Amino acid sequence: MLAREEVWAHTTKPTAKLETTPSVVGGTEDKHRAHLATIALALQTDSTRVFTYFTGGEAGRGGGSSYPSMVNHHGGSHCSNDEPTTGLDKLQQGFVEINKLELQIFADFVAKLAAMQEGESTVLDNSCLFYGCSQRRNNHWHQSIPLITVGSLGGRLRTGQHVRLVDFPIEGEFGKNKPDGRPIGDLHLTILRQLGLNTKSHGWGMKVIDEICV
Repeated sequence: MLAREEVWAHTTKPTAKLETTPSVVGGTEDKHRAHLATIALALQTDSTRVFTYFTGGEAGRGGGSSYPSMVNHHGGSHCSNDEPTTGLDKLQQGFVEINKLELQIFADFVAKLAAMQEGESTVLDNSCLFYGCSQRRNNHWHQSIPLITVGSLGGRLRTGQHVRLVDFPIEGEFGKNKPDGRPIGDLHLTILRQLGLNTKSHGWGMKVIDEICV
């Protein structure tokens, strides 16, 4: 791996046309878009091949006039699903609005990568992006978390599917790899295998998800 990194470090990187039009970065939405534009440029020029981006929304507030709600994102996730008449409906609506906006920002980022030509393909086609969150319900439930994967990893992944990964139940021996369990680790293991790594397991994941492999 180190030898491959040394070769990559001395490889001539592709160039990209940089937009130099001055822009004003104000609220939270503007900052997200500016960060993701920088990441897209780094991928296009092969300055990096791996990135992690955390919106910070779950721990903070939406700021600036362009953000749809000043509801605390994490606090909004604790809205009531059973008693909408308790006055928490506004909290729930603010939470939904923030999620919709952040998904739109991600979609725009994906579109930007799809428009970047890379050889006979695009930067998006040669990538695999994960987009998700850390909880599913309003009570910190961390199983069956919604997750989006985008990009075919250079033709190694079959896209356009909905695959349900059933995690382990709370009851019983938590963490034990039950035969009927399909933890998110299976997805991570599948990606590693499709990258050519002979990894036996990843966390609780011990099985490859065959339906997404090409």
